[in-house]
Amino acid sequence: MANLYTQHDINIRKTWFLMTVFFLLIIGLGWLFSYTQNSPEILYIAVAVSVGMNLFAYWNSDKVALSLSKARPINRDGNEELFRIVENLSITAG
Repeated sequence: MANLYTQHDINIRKTWFLMTVFFLLIIGLGWLFSYTQNSPEILYIAVAVSVGMNLFAYWNSDKVALSLSKARPINRDGNEELFRIVENLSITAG
């Protein structure tokens, strides 16, 4: 049975896999357009865009997901049960 730590490892592997696939896909498309247009600058731009988007996604994906779901912080006032559940999950996760 999968526990919290194995799920964490699986998620990390999936993240790196998806980032690698995106990186290679954008560079491959850049190479294709560069080859057909006979312009190596297109490939350089594709590499820069791919690296930039991967770095942005790696460092800011949590903020994007939280803003899209309209998440907001909770207080103990009026949300005691929810606060305890989140607190216990946080303690369990370390």
